[in-house]
Amino acid sequence: MYLASVLDIGTRRLLGYSMGEHVRAELVLGALAESWFATLKREFLHGKQWIDQRQARRDVLQWTAFYNHRRRHSALGMFSPVEYENRSSTLAAAA
Repeated sequence: MYLASVLDIGTRRLLGYSMGEHVRAELVLGALAESWFATLKREFLHGKQWIDQRQARRDVLQWTAFYNHRRRHSALGMFSPVEYENRSSTLAAAA
């Protein structure tokens, strides 16, 4: 199974992903995407096995929600991507 993702460079928020049986296009991975995939493998995928694709999709969806809403990032001042984005929006609106 293949996993493709779209990340926001500024907030490191995972904006979307797709899972499938085949790679349909040439993918170019930047450092941020490579870092995200390394985190996914280290913190979530290592040693996991699923009965079927449905279960794998559900678990990846749950982990991405954790990643965006709860996982803190040192590059974002120890805020989650959503917290960082919300704080940035609030500061920009106040300026």
